[in-house]
Amino acid sequence: MLLQIGQVLIQASDSSPIVMGLILGALITIVATAPLSSMALTSIIGLTGIHMGIGTLAVFGSSFMNYIFFSKMKFGSKKDT
Repeated sequence: MLLQIGQVLIQASDSSPIVMGLILGALITIVATAPLSSMALTSIIGLTGIHMGIGTLAVFGSSFMNYIFFSKMKFGSKKDT
């Protein structure tokens, strides 16, 4: 089932890479806030190459956004991180 989802994502990104990059980036960003590793998710659904690279860039962007979110919400302190 997960491999079929991955194949659909790969085929869709081949036909419209910019739109699929935005969709995949948003999906990976949402998953990055969960305990599940987003890189593990991309490998489970069978994404490789440039498709996994899109996921990597999304994780990088989401880590910055998580830092901003946690600092604004005052979760933890600087000495804890």
